[in-house]
Amino acid sequence: GETLVAIDSGANINFDSLRHVAERAEVGEKREAIIAVTIPARPGSFKAFCEARGKRQIPEFNSRYNPNSDAHRFVGVPT
Repeated sequence: GETLVAIDSGANINFDSLRHVAERAEVGEKREAIIAVTIPARPGSFKAFCEARGKRQIPEFNSRYNPNSDAHRFVGVPT
């Protein structure tokens, strides 16, 4: 069977937002997972995170800057 999703947006969605919705569908298809990580706010910490992942891809990386704490990030990883 097929799984279909209806998006009722009231015309408040643009193609960038629609692309984001489509990419989130990959999580539902179990092709990608999103993990939450905390990375220390110091030089080299992102590089260390990437090295810990090895040669595995990081197709998505979301971050918000907060000068008062470590960085809380959402990372998309293939399953």
